[in-house]
Amino acid sequence: MSDIQNLPSAEEIEAHFQRGVELFNQGNKEDGYQVVRLMADLCPDNFAYQHTAGLIAFENNNQEAAQRYLWRAAECDPNNLELYFTLAQSYFRSQQYVSCLNLLTELEQHISGSVELLTLKKEAYEQIGDKANAMRYRALLREVQQSEEIVELETTLQEYYEQAQALIESGDFSDAEFLLSMAQELKDGDAEHDFLWAYLYHRQDKNEQAKTKAELAYKKGFRKPGIYYVYGYILNDLGEYPAAREILQEGVKACPQSFVIYETLAKNYLKSGAYEQALKAYRKLNADKPSDEYRIQMAISEFKWLESSNKNLDYPTVRQFQDKLLPLYHQYPENADLADAAAKIYQWLGMGEQGDLVYQDLIARYPTLVSPKWNRQQYLGMTHQYAEFLEAYRYGEQCGQRVTFGREINRWQGQELQDDETLLIYCEQGVGDEIRFAHNYRLVEEKAKNIIVYAEPRLIELFSLAYPRITFVPCGFNNNSRTYPDEIKYITGKVYLVAAGDLLEVCYQEYGRLLLSEPYIKIPVELEGKWKAKLQLLPKRKYNIGISWRSGLANQSRNMALFNIINMLPLWELDANIICLQYGDIKKEISKIKDKDLVVFDDLDLKNDFLQVSALMSQLDLIVTVGTAVADLGKAVTNNVLMLYPNYIDASEVKLESNFKGFGLDYISYPPLYTDKTEVIKYVVNVISQP
Repeated sequence: MSDIQNLPSAEEIEAHFQRGVELFNQGNKEDGYQVVRLMADLCPDNFAYQHTAGLIAFENNNQEAAQRYLWRAAECDPNNLELYFTLAQSYFRSQQYVSCLNLLTELEQHISGSVELLTLKKEAYEQIGDKANAMRYRALLREVQQSEEIVELETTLQEYYEQAQALIESGDFSDAEFLLSMAQELKDGDAEHDFLWAYLYHRQDKNEQAKTKAELAYKKGFRKPGIYYVYGYILNDLGEYPAAREILQEGVKACPQSFVIYETLAKNYLKSGAYEQALKAYRKLNADKPSDEYRIQMAISEFKWLESSNKNLDYPTVRQFQDKLLPLYHQYPENADLADAAAKIYQWLGMGEQGDLVYQDLIARYPTLVSPKWNRQQYLGMTHQYAEFLEAYRYGEQCGQRVTFGREINRWQGQELQDDETLLIYCEQGVGDEIRFAHNYRLVEEKAKNIIVYAEPRLIELFSLAYPRITFVPCGFNNNSRTYPDEIKYITGKVYLVAAGDLLEVCYQEYGRLLLSEPYIKIPVELEGKWKAKLQLLPKRKYNIGISWRSGLANQSRNMALFNIINMLPLWELDANIICLQYGDIKKEISKIKDKDLVVFDDLDLKNDFLQVSALMSQLDLIVTVGTAVADLGKAVTNNVLMLYPNYIDASEVKLESNFKGFGLDYISYPPLYTDKTEVIKYVVNVISQP
């Protein structure tokens, strides 16, 4: 069983295979062959692996291996004529002339007039001393080469190209491939020839090979309409959206009547996040050629544009858009993007249960689709359905929303470990998540003696004070995603692995709750004293209240929860010093409230110095925050935290609630599209003012 578990995944095999091909192409032919050979042996039913291994062995003059792999490839694709011809060439090179002739005789039944085939057969007869047949094929070869009729009919490049394109369009890929190979004999390096190879590879879903050929044709100046569509489509599929857009926009200018090029450009806008441009493009397409498909894409584009906008959505805007999108969804509930948009619209309107029903329907229709399973976790967490929440939360790893360390072997399930065993914990993607899940490290300390935790470098000092028994090591970063340096060193030996977010499930199984949510951060006495003294220098008032009014994330789902500094003004009605906990550049924002005394500690780096920020928080009477990261840090320090959060579950009024998503936070919930967030802060003032 352990041998099976240690087999590489399909993705790993593909990566090794591509690396082997790359090594071969770079001139490291033997090493490249050895890597490709190993992958081919692991996947005997994979045509591409067998074919490539055979071709590389053929090029390396290892004919015995070439024949073995090429015959395997023939079992996968018995109609591939070029493959059999390569086998015949291999038999010739290895002096197996009779086998070579037998294959060529079979091929002659499918191919007539091939100069390359006739030449090889003539030379094979010469090698075995069959002078009569050698002379016969020499004459046939001369006849083929000299025949004006055959030259006009079969060897004119344009005719080859037209035939090849027709074969590609009809799905006869093997015949098209052979015809293109024949065409290459007549004129190597022709741009249209490169384009047709690109088109063939594109139809076969071989995007990398297609890209190489399309790029070559484009660089050689090929500018027929097909190149814009094929090259742009391939780049779209490979996720190279800026390059695709450049090609497609040129194509639209060069071929303004080409519907298919403009449609591919619209897809590019939508896939690349240029949602406003996608919306305009689909509107134009729908105006020229009305269809429900374009109406669907218009609705999806407009939804994503609204979702990603940096402006807060208001109720009338969403209601108006709802009237466009929901009827389409009910007409086409099988469209996954449309369903996802409908579910989120319901959430925006405070109709979380209805949105969750949409996701449940989507899951029933497409059981292997992961994203709706993950997307349910918002609703399930808010409604305290913890077992279901945990099931949904697991899918975050596959959706790119959580840490992905890609190893199922030795995943920790919450069992006690022996003294010679180690637990390695992978941190999750966001700083707030790291701080939140670190509540459960106290549970881990009860289960294991040797614990190593990857952590955001800015948090290591803070965590080390809280959990001196745990070894914290810095994670790395690749754009916005975490990486895990020296991973091999830490996973060597008797090591169990777990993602920090998976500790929620361990805690739930052990204690019936998701988080050991009591504050855990240990502030050094000298820092507590320092911030106590700073606060004592402020005017003598009943409360010292820390505030933050926005999240650092710019996606729309968070922007719904965005307040501005003006919304916070009712807090100054309290007998309180209002202290800034908002990180980032706030100069422009606080200039709007010059007449208010907002306490800003200029020497405090709110974004990076978490230990000093924690020490300040420990001395405050209350923390009022919109950003979840600030709330998570505050909750790790003190219970005196009040978070403001949209209520995606129902359309109820502003109210005080407890145990946010099972994480122990008190919070003020309000309708997501609340028109005046100042009213929310007035409610907060009333809560604070109550005895």
